[in-house]
Amino acid sequence: MSKHFSPPKNAEDPRLSRLTEIALALPETTRQVYGSHAQFLVRKKTFAYFLDNHHGDGLEPRAKERDRGKSR
Repeated sequence: MSKHFSPPKNAEDPRLSRLTEIALALPETTRQVYGSHAQFLVRKKTFAYFLDNHHGDGLEPRAKERDRGKSR
């Protein structure tokens, strides 16, 4: 038996749950989910994204590039 805990695949990230609660309280807001990512829209215009970087899908490298410039 594995010592590592893996949440069920259908368990939503608590940060996404909280963001959804806040965003959907705004008028005319809709949410589109793409796996562990989500997009929040009003009248087909995006106003917020939730991007989970658990696979290193591009968010972390940009932060590293930004931080690399600070060390010079």
